[in-house]
Amino acid sequence: MLPTKMQSIKTVKMHTADIKALSNTSKTIISCSRDKTLSFFTDDLVLMGRVEMSFGYLTALAVDERFVYVGSEEGVISVYERNDVEDYVGNEDGARVSTGNGEVGTGRSGEEVDGEEGLDKSTNVDGEEGLDKSTNVDGEEGLDKSTNVDGNEKMCKNGSTAKNTSENKSKRTGELIPHTYIIHHTKNVTSLVSDNSLLISGSWDNDMVVTDISTHSKVYSYTHPSGVWCVRKEGTRIYTACMDGCIRMFEDGELKECVSVHGGCVRTMIVCGERMVGVSNDGRVLLCGIDDKTVVASRMLGVYCYDVLVLGDGLYTFLFLADDGVVFITDHCLGRMRKACIGEFCWCVVREHEHLYFGSSKGNVIRIAVDDLIEHSTDVMMIEKGVVVNAQNDVNIGKQLEEIKSKIKDSKDYKIEGTTLFQKQGDTWIQVGEVMGKRDNTFTVELDNKKLELSFDNDENVYDVADRFLRENKLGDEHRGEIVEFIRQNFKKCGMKKFKDIDTVGLRKYIEDEDLVKVLESIKEHGVKYGGNSSVDGNQKGVAGEGAVVNDKPDASPTGAPVNGSIDCIPNMQMCVLESKLKALFTDQDDNFYIIDIYRFLSLYGLPIDYSFILTYAPKTRKEKITFVMLVSNLYFCPPFDLEMVHGKIREMVGAVSDNVWNVYEENRRSSSA
Repeated sequence: MLPTKMQSIKTVKMHTADIKALSNTSKTIISCSRDKTLSFFTDDLVLMGRVEMSFGYLTALAVDERFVYVGSEEGVISVYERNDVEDYVGNEDGARVSTGNGEVGTGRSGEEVDGEEGLDKSTNVDGEEGLDKSTNVDGEEGLDKSTNVDGNEKMCKNGSTAKNTSENKSKRTGELIPHTYIIHHTKNVTSLVSDNSLLISGSWDNDMVVTDISTHSKVYSYTHPSGVWCVRKEGTRIYTACMDGCIRMFEDGELKECVSVHGGCVRTMIVCGERMVGVSNDGRVLLCGIDDKTVVASRMLGVYCYDVLVLGDGLYTFLFLADDGVVFITDHCLGRMRKACIGEFCWCVVREHEHLYFGSSKGNVIRIAVDDLIEHSTDVMMIEKGVVVNAQNDVNIGKQLEEIKSKIKDSKDYKIEGTTLFQKQGDTWIQVGEVMGKRDNTFTVELDNKKLELSFDNDENVYDVADRFLRENKLGDEHRGEIVEFIRQNFKKCGMKKFKDIDTVGLRKYIEDEDLVKVLESIKEHGVKYGGNSSVDGNQKGVAGEGAVVNDKPDASPTGAPVNGSIDCIPNMQMCVLESKLKALFTDQDDNFYIIDIYRFLSLYGLPIDYSFILTYAPKTRKEKITFVMLVSNLYFCPPFDLEMVHGKIREMVGAVSDNVWNVYEENRRSSSA
């Protein structure tokens, strides 16, 4: 059954460019944007006021009992009194625009849009991340601008004076003037949080700064090895998520702990009780204990992630905002996982009572009821019988392309670049057609605020690929070197190997659960179909395409029984059911090699399965050690966390593992870190 349109959804154009942050007071929702404006609107998305600012594009927001804080590209934090904000937006003359220089005019009210319609059809996507989203600092100037300073980490307590301007009190005459400015950063302010006495800020200048709200002076700061993406405060502790892959915990002005488990840039994090959730740029989600720093659960979402939100204490606890408008929701232990698509690429999300507000790259604010989003979500993975859509076509097309390539391999008059066929005429190569086919590698990259597709084959010269990419996308030669470097970084996995296949007949000697074996047989024969992303407008979007399993209720068939009226002997099965079945098989006494081998087999399909057990599991028998090494070897293609944490354990197994298995492990490990 295809999902129906969410009844609660409402979309309104508030800005002409990306909305980078959202926050809320008791009466007002606030958004800031790359169009350098700050917008104030009601919970029903009625625009009440807009402020134009002059410190570059706006990047971060925080609200406390007295103030509203706005971070900017240039590192300046503008501070507004909440009383002034409420007076400003409470003006009965309608939505107003303040330029910050005393000039006030009537602003355009936000207009409700449907799909692509609205005030401005700008579709730019923030280029702040570049091609390599895991390490960049300033995507405005290139594809990969990681500018980490030296590795010396330092703390500065009471060591500097805030460059605050004199207080500029609003006279409540219709204009909104900042109460003051806080200038403790030199680059983009990425994150702000206030507890009513202290303001914590993070920046691409590598600093986390704690500012006294009463005096606006710096209490202390900490310089990280690289840029800070996110800051949080919970109780007496301050947390930072950093580009170097670490989450740091501070207390009483000192660094207390450093948790380094992600193996890549940590984009955002959040604290929930005695646990914290960290999210890396590339979609690695880790649930960790705060005090013992253990990894409780892991998920590899397979897409870039930008924000995380605690939904509450119900069945679904966390919300993850991912690439292309995909939203994941999970329970408190990352077990049950569902997803939906809100229809637009969004950077941020905030909750106000029973509604969620998303800030999109088109400048739209999208409001959806929490219950409505959950109702229209689908299981993140549903295993069902059936050939994966277009799988056989991809195989046939690939064979066709290889046949044509082999025929013209020695020809001096023809050549193929990607899927484009060229003929030499004189000294010039002329494009004569397109060869139907699929390139070996395809990446989605961000450059000049655009999402572009970079594709190339394994046997192509990287410089030829870069030249073609620049030519096809009409880009300047100044990006050539960066594209070449990006290809080299992402091309490294092509030489890696996977341990494939599984003996499902032999599994029946160890497993009595016939449904589980049949599901594995179905995967082996047909591959895996993913449940489609439920779109807000009722349209299907995602990997599955037509025929994807979509439940009309979030908890349809929780036991793994056939859904949608299926009468086939191969059961449909939700991922959480599959995982619970596997975990139930582990015992302390028996040889568990066959369970590890199932995980190894499932790792071939890039499923968002929890592999955190490998951090604590100690293989006992020779078979367990062999399958364990094979599993970790496969995981290097898409590491769920920093796999170096298990390398010491694996080194002790070298005597039990054949040379072939060991060599594959070492090669995959080396290639993954190259």
